[in-house]
Amino acid sequence: MSIARSASRSALFAMGAISIALVRKTPAKQNKANANMTNVRNRTCNFVLILPAIIGLLLAAPAEATILTFEAFNVSSNQPMPQSYGANVNSLSDANGNYLQGNGFTPNIVLGYSASSGAIKYYSDSEWGDVAYLNALSSSTYPRNFWFTFTPDAGYGVDINSFTLDPYESASIAVDWTVYAGSVGGSVLASGSESFSSNTDVTVSDWTPVSGAIILQISQTFGGNDVLALDNLNFDQVVIVPEPTSTALLLLAAAGGALLSRRRRR
Repeated sequence: MSIARSASRSALFAMGAISIALVRKTPAKQNKANANMTNVRNRTCNFVLILPAIIGLLLAAPAEATILTFEAFNVSSNQPMPQSYGANVNSLSDANGNYLQGNGFTPNIVLGYSASSGAIKYYSDSEWGDVAYLNALSSSTYPRNFWFTFTPDAGYGVDINSFTLDPYESASIAVDWTVYAGSVGGSVLASGSESFSSNTDVTVSDWTPVSGAIILQISQTFGGNDVLALDNLNFDQVVIVPEPTSTALLLLAAAGGALLSRRRRR
């Protein structure tokens, strides 16, 4: 009996020692788990802090600009502007005419010229030089609308920077101008009104580039039907990038998956 009791006591003592060891070891394991969780949280927080900078880099797509001086080739003065002038410009001169370079060139943009009455014409003389002549048929009907249509390739957008309105021999003219997205009457990206009797440079406010065509509408609301021209049309082509929200979600998902995978390996 004494031997059995002694064995039982020894077994109980051993179990107690093991229990004490486990109890003593548990806080250490817990501390390690807490430390791992803290590291995961810190890394996640650091990623969230730098996420705006990453998105900013993605959105800062380079822009390229062409300036149309309307020095068109293969057309006589006072004839309709060739639809090919200003299309897919990638140098200072091509088969369609001469240009100036802004931030770059616009090889992924084509242009179109049209009017509600009359036409946008190429014109060249000692008073105007080379210009886009906004020639209306009627001297009494207002407004007289003229349209410059920019159509980008897929994945690109257009941003108009500026243009010059030029009256002939100091004629008094009033103009409303509007930039539409998609089609005339669509979403208005920018607009303004000008009254002038000398060369007037118009700066167009920035907008978030959109995919698809945009239209610059020039509406003459006062002045003769043969005294208005447009020159130095400065526009950019820009790469259309994913929306910030979509980009952020993709980056967060990728980062979260990487952190979880790393934690499981440990």
